[in-house]
Amino acid sequence: MKRKKIAPCNHLEYQEFKNLKFGKSLEDDLFYFDATTYLEETGKVNKDAIDGFINSASTLLGSLCDYYSIPEQEIVVQESKTGHVLMEESLALPFLAYLDPYFMIYLIEKISELLKTGFSVSDSMIAYLAVNRLSKDDLNKLYQFDHDGQVDI
Repeated sequence: MKRKKIAPCNHLEYQEFKNLKFGKSLEDDLFYFDATTYLEETGKVNKDAIDGFINSASTLLGSLCDYYSIPEQEIVVQESKTGHVLMEESLALPFLAYLDPYFMIYLIEKISELLKTGFSVSDSMIAYLAVNRLSKDDLNKLYQFDHDGQVDI
């Protein structure tokens, strides 16, 4: 695995994944996430997690390299100071889906929603908007509605 100098991975790209931190390569314009730190901080440490993902996603990795013109040895690298495994940013969601198949189901549902309706928002955004817009009474009514599809707000 190629060793590479990366700026500290402290950029938060996805609000739903506070432990998934990104950093820019100091050698080129590529942006990476720290797979090692994510696994450690989420308690998903498994000696086969990274290798298993790389092996199972070989076709995807090749396609991403071709599409984004990234040399194959640059898609998954080892940070030169820490020894952490870093993956190019486009692998973040596939890596999360590999670790949690239910997240893959969520992604499929959201993409389907987007294709059917023309837009989609995350569950956390829906909750954020509801809490910041509706009164406590209205939120309680939503929580307690009788599942007939009718909410009287």
